Amino acid sequence: FKILCIFFMMSLIGGIYLLFFGPKDEKYFYGIVGIIFMSVFTFYQDFITATFRTQESFAKLAIINLIHAAVNLVTILLIVYFFYYGLVLKSVIVLLVYVLFLHYHRPFKVKLKFDSINYKKLINCFKIIIIIMIR
Repeated sequence: FKILCIFFMMSLIGGIYLLFFGPKDEKYFYGIVGIIFMSVFTFYQDFITATFRTQESFAKLAIINLIHAAVNLVTILLIVYFFYYGLVLKSVIVLLVYVLFLHYHRPFKVKLKFDSINYKKLINCFKIIIIIMIR
C-alpha cells in the first residue's frame, strides 16, 4: 500500500507542476509527461526487481530482460519515424512493457487492500506538502 501511495504522490506532484508551470511548447509538455510517467514506474520497477531472489525467480527475470531487450530494439523504429516524439514514446513503451512483465511474474503476489488509517496519513502528508509548496 505504501508503494501505491508513493505512486499517487509522485503523479500528483507532477500533475500539479504541469497544471501551474506547464510549458507553452508541445514538445516540452510531452517530455515532462514522459518523465513523470517514467519516474513513477521506475520506482516500482526497482522495487519489484529487488524481490527476485531465488534461482527460479532469476530464471523468470532473465526471460523478462530478454523481452525487455527485444522491445527496446524494435521500438528504435519509433525514433526514426517520429524523432523527438518517438524517443519519448519509445521510452514510455519500453518501461511500461518491462514493468508489466515484472508485475505479472513477481515472486510475491500480494493483493491490494484499502486501509483507511494509511489513507488518512497520506492525505495529511499531502496537506503538509501543499503548505510547503505554497510558501
